[in-house]
Amino acid sequence: MVSFTDPSLEDTDFSETINFISQILMEENVDHTPFYDPFSLQITEKSFYDALLHQNKPISPNHHPLHIHNPNGRTSLSDGLIDLDSVSLFKRGLEEANKFLPP
Repeated sequence: MVSFTDPSLEDTDFSETINFISQILMEENVDHTPFYDPFSLQITEKSFYDALLHQNKPISPNHHPLHIHNPNGRTSLSDGLIDLDSVSLFKRGLEEANKFLPP
């Protein structure tokens, strides 16, 4: 099987996701019937929407940027917590999406 992943991405948190998506796209024996469970689909859509809304929230004029370069080169604790929240939302969305994949 040919791998379409960029070698520079192999060490990132998303490498497993990229490999999983590549595997799905390369499968030839995929059943073309969609999995319809309206309630689960609605929950999944909401979790993705919440994750996207959280990431792309416009910054208000009174809001200070989160990633301010500190003169001593350290980042604040709040920056790490926000990054963990984004990762948590991404993982939750991935878990929800897995409900719709064949076993």
